[in-house]
Amino acid sequence: MSLSVTARRKPRLRHRFEYALLLAGAAVVVCLPRRAHSFVSRVAAFGWYYLFPFRRSVALENLARAFPEQTSDWRAATIRACARHFIRVALEFPLLRKPDAAVLKDMVADFEGRDNFEAMGSTREPAICVAGHLGNWELEVAWFSLVEQSRISAVAKPLHNPLVERMVYYSRRARGLEIVHTRNTLRQGLRALHEGKVLAFLADQDARRRGVFVPFFGHLASTYREPASFACRLNIPLALFTCVRRADGFYRIRVYPPLYPDPLADRREEVCRLTRLHVEQLEEAIREHPEQYFWFHRRWKTQPKIEKRRKRDKKAAPRTDVP
Repeated sequence: MSLSVTARRKPRLRHRFEYALLLAGAAVVVCLPRRAHSFVSRVAAFGWYYLFPFRRSVALENLARAFPEQTSDWRAATIRACARHFIRVALEFPLLRKPDAAVLKDMVADFEGRDNFEAMGSTREPAICVAGHLGNWELEVAWFSLVEQSRISAVAKPLHNPLVERMVYYSRRARGLEIVHTRNTLRQGLRALHEGKVLAFLADQDARRRGVFVPFFGHLASTYREPASFACRLNIPLALFTCVRRADGFYRIRVYPPLYPDPLADRREEVCRLTRLHVEQLEEAIREHPEQYFWFHRRWKTQPKIEKRRKRDKKAAPRTDVP
C-alpha cells in the first residue's frame, strides 16, 4: 500500500520541529538500557500529570464512569500509573523500528491462547484481529508479523504530522505489515482478506454516528462495526489479541477464543452480536490491567439519540428542591 495523503503533504515548520525532537529523543532512548526506562517514565509521568490538566480530567472522568465503586485516590493513582506505562511504551518504540525478531523475543515472555491462535488457522488463513489501546499494540502486531510469520494488514489512521507519519509507515512496513488506510478500509481490506491475510483493527475508539452502540463498562459506547462486518461478509473468525506488561516488565501476549459468525442469522443483528462479544472480552482484559488502558480518549463521547434526549430533558426539568 502507498503512503497516506497526510504523509505526502508538505511538512510545516512546526512539523519539522516536532520531528527533530522525536529523532533526538529516539537517539537518546536507544542508548539507554531497558532497565532505565522505568525510572525515566516515572519522572516524566509526574510532570505530565500536572502539565496536562485537560487529558487528566478526561481520564479521571472515564475511570469514574468505568469504576464507580473505586475511590478518587485509586483513580488518581491509576492515571499516574497509566501515564507511566504509555511513556514507557513510547520509550520502547525505537526498539521496534528495525525488523529484529530477537528484540521482540527479549520483550515478550509469555504467549497465552496458542490453541485459540491455531484454531483460527494460526493467522495463515483470512481472519479478523481486533485489539484495543491496551498494553503495547505496536509490539503485538510486530510479534505476529516477525515471530509468528503471519501476513497482516493493519488498518491505521494517519497521524497529523506528515514526517512522523512517514517514519511510522516505513517502520511498520519494515516489520512486514501492510497498511490499510482508514479512508480505503473496504476496498483494501477485502483485497487483503481475499489474499489470505489477517486484517487487524484497533476497534475501541469512539466511532461517532456510524458505529454500533454496545455496552462498555455498563454504558453504551459507539463502536466500529467494520471488524464484525468483514467477519460476517466473508464468514471468517474474529479474535481479540492483547499484549500487556507483566509485573516483571516483560510482556504477555494473549489470543482470546475466536468468535464465529452465524451465516444463517440476520446480518445486522450478527454484526451487533459479534461487536458486543469482542467488546466484552476487551473489557475483561482491561479490568485485569486498568493502568495499561488508554483512558485519555473520550470513549463515551457519542451517545444514542434517545440517551442525549433524556439528558437534555433532565437538564430542562424544573427544580423541585427550590422552596
